[in-house]
Amino acid sequence: MKLIDRYILKSFIQNFLFGLLCFLVIFILVDLFENLDKFLDRKLNGNLLLIYYLYFTPEILKLITPVGMLLASLFTISRFITYSELTAMKSSGISIYRYLLPIFAFGIIITLFSIYFNGWIVPVTNSKKIDMERTYLGKDEIKYQIQNLYIQDKSNKIIGLQAYDRFTKSSNNVSIQIFNKDTISRLDFRFDAKMMQWDSVKNDWKLTDLYSRQFLPEGREKINYTKSVYVQ
Repeated sequence: MKLIDRYILKSFIQNFLFGLLCFLVIFILVDLFENLDKFLDRKLNGNLLLIYYLYFTPEILKLITPVGMLLASLFTISRFITYSELTAMKSSGISIYRYLLPIFAFGIIITLFSIYFNGWIVPVTNSKKIDMERTYLGKDEIKYQIQNLYIQDKSNKIIGLQAYDRFTKSSNNVSIQIFNKDTISRLDFRFDAKMMQWDSVKNDWKLTDLYSRQFLPEGREKINYTKSVYVQ
């Protein structure tokens, strides 16, 4: 079974990586042609373009990885069916689910890695990409609202804003996640507020209808509600 597991996993990973590469190239080419006039107007050289798309790549991978996993599964299984490999496996008397176990295991690994990748790496590279857009492409901050904004305030703290208005300095549906400093994958606290508003008098943020959840080590959860609170 180990030999078959390696064979199935190898076929799946090859299809997965090939799919990611194809989608990545298509995504970059489409974006390049859409913004080519801006790049030419700003006279960006090849090195800056390379750095720009290196910073853009993690965001693209975040979007195409689920599609790549799905297509890799379809291509791998259809290939086994086409060449009667799946029939041969079934005739050996072992459940088909056992043969697909390597794909399931690889999918779980990719899912766990995506949690870290999307939560810690993508926000950093997106921030650098936006800085390049403002510096070299003359893109100012979004004029009215920033939708689905995620900020990594500290190494263990992520702030999510559904719709941030830069003029009123307010946002609705705010979430704050604080992870354990020693075990970064463990969530210690989560705060969800209906509204966040900047108070220029107190120089603090006012959170309204705040639900705080503390995740205790023994698996229990502590929930509190506060009508309004000020935070820095």
